[in-house]
Amino acid sequence: MFLRKYADSDFPVLKSWVTDAKLLFLFAGGNWSYPLEFEQVRDYQLAHPLKQSYLLCDDEGHPVAFGELITGDVNSPRLGRLLVGGEENRGKGIGKILIQHLITESRKRNPENFIHLFVFEENTPAIRCYENMGFKFVPEVVVPTPSPDGSMVPAILMTLFYEG
Repeated sequence: MFLRKYADSDFPVLKSWVTDAKLLFLFAGGNWSYPLEFEQVRDYQLAHPLKQSYLLCDDEGHPVAFGELITGDVNSPRLGRLLVGGEENRGKGIGKILIQHLITESRKRNPENFIHLFVFEENTPAIRCYENMGFKFVPEVVVPTPSPDGSMVPAILMTLFYEG
């Protein structure tokens, strides 16, 4: 598998992975609304040039996951908008491979020996993946985020430290 930059032409694949409002919220927080539209993603990327989007592709070049590498922001370097595409690909370790590739990319650009991410408290499959990779909760950093139903959902910071 290999990592490559996300391009506008990849939007149909990304959209096909976002099958409902809850999944979109777990993946993107409140930045985008369901149904996901090309303009939402493009406008977000233009407004946030330090948030670079990537696709993890299989050996044949087919996208299997999406992720974002955030630099120059509070709690960065940080991973964001992590999504393993297609229900059939989830639970197979692809999320871990995506994160490993994003960490490698981050280490090329950032001297820090850590990387952060935020995760919603209710996203237990993602939390298990992150904990298995060595991420630890930073309980004093919690960001209440409005969900599509109007309730506030806590996003909790997790951090992974690695060898310099």
